[in-house]
Amino acid sequence: MIELLRDVRVLECTVLPTGDRAGRLLGDLGAQSIKIEQPGTGDTLQDPHLRAREIIHESVHPVAGPFTTVGWPAPVEGQPFDVERHAPTLGEHTEEILAEIGYSADDIHALRKQGIV
Repeated sequence: MIELLRDVRVLECTVLPTGDRAGRLLGDLGAQSIKIEQPGTGDTLQDPHLRAREIIHESVHPVAGPFTTVGWPAPVEGQPFDVERHAPTLGEHTEEILAEIGYSADDIHALRKQGIV
């Protein structure tokens, strides 16, 4: 087969034709394609095999709300995947980090008063 797109890299953002079909067509023509999907959608999150293996993980962030993500791709029996800590919100750990690197409570208060943190 003639690879018309050899050495071409494509960011694939297709809706129609479907992502799988578009990726195969690009690959058949020699292109290297990377599929880009909207968060929370796409083939991976809908894959029945991954859902049956509990690789797709549903969780709730305390601020952002419910979300779906791909968990550990190689599950081990007896060791379930879980999100132990949510992604921090902006500034959530600022005081802890400043204290760890030596700022006193008064220093941190002064930084807050000045609008620095």
